[in-house]
Amino acid sequence: MKTESRSAFFLLLAAALLWSTGGVLIKLVNLPPLAIVGARSAIAVIALIAIAGWPRPPYSRVLIVTTLSWRGWNEIRSEQESG
Repeated sequence: MKTESRSAFFLLLAAALLWSTGGVLIKLVNLPPLAIVGARSAIAVIALIAIAGWPRPPYSRVLIVTTLSWRGWNEIRSEQESG
């Protein structure tokens, strides 16, 4: 097995192990469902930032002007429809 294939295999094995034990371990936690989902999401965000790094969206003048124009147009339309 190549080094990359071996690494991918063990990562997949770890993911399968974590996925399969999640159901058993979640039954041991005595928290409301929303708290569990929030904690799991927070852990996922931390893990993704640790692995992939902090996202840096490509802001440009065109993007900012387009976004503000679109938002302004929607405000004008919503006022015309309600009034």
